[in-house]
Amino acid sequence: MAGLRIQHIPYRGAPEAVAGVVAGDTQMMFENLSGALAQIRVGRLKGIAITSLSPSPKAPDLPTVSQQLPGFETGVWFGIFAPSATPAPLVKRLNQDLSALIASAELREQFDRLEMDPMGGSPAEATAFIASELAKWGKVVASSGATID
Repeated sequence: MAGLRIQHIPYRGAPEAVAGVVAGDTQMMFENLSGALAQIRVGRLKGIAITSLSPSPKAPDLPTVSQQLPGFETGVWFGIFAPSATPAPLVKRLNQDLSALIASAELREQFDRLEMDPMGGSPAEATAFIASELAKWGKVVASSGATID
């Protein structure tokens, strides 16, 4: 959206990438807020912006990228999936049980310690979300010229 060309540096994982930024081997990185916040708090990394549409209560001083590039949003999400042949009543029951678990105070406390924000939703909402992510990232990949080697 900004027309930037950024070279991807393939580190083995986030800790190695953080070390690369801290050492000055790389100039910047995109990292999950949950993974970067501790490093920002101790001054090893400087937070520039977050990629959610709205500010995070966990880092209220960080502006959003969308404040400069309206509509820009990206984030990391995890989903729970079952085989496509799973009977609808079982999917409904699993969704209800998982939604109750996500709403529990105990799990919310654990997510809060990890600087993560749990979300729930119906199977239909998950399907629509995944379809929108595929469409969004399909455009990004096509415009980038990226290929699988």
